Amino acid sequence: MKNSKLNWIFLLVIFCLIILFLYSGFKFEETLTQHMKWKSGRFEMTNISKLIGILLIMCFPTYLIIKNILKDKTDN
Repeated sequence: MKNSKLNWIFLLVIFCLIILFLYSGFKFEETLTQHMKWKSGRFEMTNISKLIGILLIMCFPTYLIIKNILKDKTDN
């Protein structure tokens, strides 16, 4: 596998994990007052958000390990 292909694969994985992390954590609310309707959002750390965050953090060392393995194979 070429290094550029590895970069694109991990860029796609990281992008998907970031999207999932944000999607799983955002909660939208709507409140009514006498004259206005308020829409608000907040971020909650749910269990699935924590799991996706850990996977996102573990993605970087995995990338470096695979990159070093491929570098060693191409050097031989």
